[in-house]
Amino acid sequence: MKNFQAWAAKKIAKKIRVKVIGKPQISQLRRPQTSAGSYIAMRTAYGKQNNWPLDSTNTDIDHYDRLPDTTYFLSFRKRFLRRGRLIAGLRLTKIKDFEDSLSLEMWSNAEEKQKFVGHLLIHQQDVMTLKRAAKNGRVWDLTRLVTAMALQSRRSRRTKRLTYVALLMALGAAFKTSGSESYWIFTCNPEIKRFLDKLGIQYHLIAQGLISKQDSGESYFAWISAQAAYNQLKNGQPAVAEVVQRGYSR
Repeated sequence: MKNFQAWAAKKIAKKIRVKVIGKPQISQLRRPQTSAGSYIAMRTAYGKQNNWPLDSTNTDIDHYDRLPDTTYFLSFRKRFLRRGRLIAGLRLTKIKDFEDSLSLEMWSNAEEKQKFVGHLLIHQQDVMTLKRAAKNGRVWDLTRLVTAMALQSRRSRRTKRLTYVALLMALGAAFKTSGSESYWIFTCNPEIKRFLDKLGIQYHLIAQGLISKQDSGESYFAWISAQAAYNQLKNGQPAVAEVVQRGYSR
């Protein structure tokens, strides 16, 4: 978002609509013409591209999608009298036990699992903080953050700006839903890490390493305080603050 003026961000944000879907219905997930279905289709395409484990129908639907504490945050490019094109989406799931985290489970068969376990031992204080918070209903697992841009081989400056605004608005809505006392845990790739770094979000990195031999780089296991991250964005660059606030106030 460097050199991205607030007026430009505001102009783009007017073209984005954030839809929040709680307790997604499985019947809708398999219908691409629905909002939730378009998100599943995007996830599936990205999953095939990155060798994710898919279900028996070759679709990216897992047990999180069946839980009542799961919420989708989807940013669409507005179109007159139509749903619009999905630009970005993410999923938050409230978990009651740190060990039940899908972000943690992703490392269960990791190429560098021993390295990952070693990092967990080093950061035991972070792990204990998350375990206590989970038992108090304050931990949300951030998973399946995907964008339409990630499926494109060529990315124009316009596409990048549209994607960043869409993600920021989705994050703003997610901050509001999870609440001021919540913690988010997540496993991300280098591209998402760079995005967070550019925004100046101060996350707590617990571990990193290679999950699959096919991966282009290391993955990162981390957590953030949702309220602290929201405050950092709201009080940071004017362009970022404008967009996040629009998502939060949707």
